[in-house]
Parts: sequence; C-alpha cells; structure tokens
Amino acid sequence: MRLYRDMKRAQPERFHDNFRWVAAIYAWKKGQKLPLAYELEHNSGKGGANGVTIPFELIPEIQNIIAGFETSDSRGQKSAAIQPFEKMLLIHKLKGKIRLSKHLSKWDGQEALAEVIEEKGGKMPSAKKLHHAYDKLAISYRKQLAKEHNVTVRTIGKWEEEYNEMKKIWPNS
Repeated sequence: MRLYRDMKRAQPERFHDNFRWVAAIYAWKKGQKLPLAYELEHNSGKGGANGVTIPFELIPEIQNIIAGFETSDSRGQKSAAIQPFEKMLLIHKLKGKIRLSKHLSKWDGQEALAEVIEEKGGKMPSAKKLHHAYDKLAISYRKQLAKEHNVTVRTIGKWEEEYNEMKKIWPNS
C-alpha cells in the first residue's frame, strides 16, 4: 500500500520529466505526427541519442499507436496557427512560470510584491493579499502569452484545461 502511495505522489514529477513525450502523443492524436516520430528517433532504443529511453508509463500508449489501435484526428490542424505540440509546450512553460511565481521570487514577482507592500503602507501584507498578488501575476502571464501568439486569453484558458486534464489522467493521456 505504501509503495502505491509513493508512486501516486511521484506521478506529477514523472509527468513533468516526460512532458515532451506526453506532448508528442497528444500532438499525434490531434493529427501532428512528426513530434512523436522525432521523440522515437532521437530518444528511444538503447538509450537514444542522448541516453533517454521511452518512459515506461507511455509504452502501452505508444504500442497502441504503432499497432493501429489509436487513431489520430487531423481535422482543422493544418490551418491551426499553433500546432498541438507547440501549444502544449507553451502551456507547460506557462504553468511552470505560474507555479514558480507563487513564491514571488525576485525575478518574477518583485513588482507584484512591491505593489502589494506599497498598498499596505510598507508593512508586510497578509497571506490573502499575497494570494491576490499571485493571481494578478498569473493573469498577466496569460495575457502576455495570448498577445505573443495572437490568441485570446479564453483560448489560453481552454488550453490550460486540456493540459490539466492530461495531467489528471496521467499516464493514460
């Protein structure tokens, strides 16, 4: 029982460690086949080109793809401004940036923290105020990403929902 609990706790870390594979499988299912082919070519076999092998959690999924049990859906992907693989990498990076900003680090959260402290008259703010500063920072990251890639913030939100769903059902993405 303890081993299962420890495995469950380690899963999000394995999700992040193997995210390029996860994103490649996601992209394959959406009709973009090259990222998975690239991962198989460069990161598999006897340690792959850089010593990486196929993550054991994803072997059944990849076997189903190769055997033809999984189908890809390419409707609308050719005209998409941002391809599925790139989309997932962007959201993964965004989620990491948001996660790091929770700590209001010197390089990311300095302005938000300074703003909150200024509002409080130079006193250290309450946890609630810090939480609101974190939320503002997350919103600004989403707006910045939307602007950079010419999509709406709502679209970024949809992409985040897909990402969160993938993470929730990991490793069966």
